[in-house]
Amino acid sequence: MNTNSVHFAQIFKLKFGCAEMEIKKNQMEDALKSAEVSMREQETRHKAEIISREVEIEKLKKESWDLLNKNKELEGKAKELESRGKEMEKELQGLRE
Repeated sequence: MNTNSVHFAQIFKLKFGCAEMEIKKNQMEDALKSAEVSMREQETRHKAEIISREVEIEKLKKESWDLLNKNKELEGKAKELESRGKEMEKELQGLRE
């Protein structure tokens, strides 16, 4: 009988160990599923942020080109006004003489 008790105790210990491992396995599976859901949510959010930033970059590029063209236009007008100013100075100088 003593032998049976020892075997029974060992079997009980093994079954208890298996049950504990099964519980840990289930907990790990739940944690993994939770992590996967979190990753998918973050991926979706990050994709949306990336798209939003790309749209903003395109908008800023357009604004930059518009400002560059406006700057070139203003530089051209400034040169034209400078040239007219010099011509007027010559005319004024001619009138003074």
